[in-house]
Amino acid sequence: MAVAVLIAAVAMLLARGSEEPIRVYQAAATPRPVTLTPPSGWRRANAGQFSLYAFEAGQGRERARATISLSEGTPLANVNRWRGQVGLREIGQKELDQLPTLKIDEHQGYYLEVQAPPPDGTPRPGQRHEAISGAIISAKGRAWYFKLEGSLVAVDREKAAFKSFIESALPALVLAVREPAAEDTAYGN
Repeated sequence: MAVAVLIAAVAMLLARGSEEPIRVYQAAATPRPVTLTPPSGWRRANAGQFSLYAFEAGQGRERARATISLSEGTPLANVNRWRGQVGLREIGQKELDQLPTLKIDEHQGYYLEVQAPPPDGTPRPGQRHEAISGAIISAKGRAWYFKLEGSLVAVDREKAAFKSFIESALPALVLAVREPAAEDTAYGN
């Protein structure tokens, strides 16, 4: 009985033959690994689940973490996620469009700096005060997310190095994006 069912299943598959063409789907461009040169004083860190690259600067409570990722969300959703991480309210598209822009080569995007409000509205010496500086830049059909986060002191200290790092890293990352080869789409629709 089992052999008869197996033969019938194989016969049905063979009978279908070429009814449906083979479909090839084009995937988004994927970045090849790139060796990035971090600013002086930065060290490589574990990138984690969502980041392609991660670096740290400083020590202990005055440490900042810089990450580079490709996110699937919209710039507005990611900006609001970052704002939520420091305790700020969400913004709308109109406010997003008013953020400063950052242009690197022919690529342009948003640049933002956000910081957590002190619990009572008055910063005190030694109080941990969270901050994020970030850039979202569109290049090769992808949104590249650069994020520097940590204490306000550490983020302020590393901000200039972070901006320089974005300017040097983005062109290298864009060059490393592997576009689908012609043979990858030769049988596509």
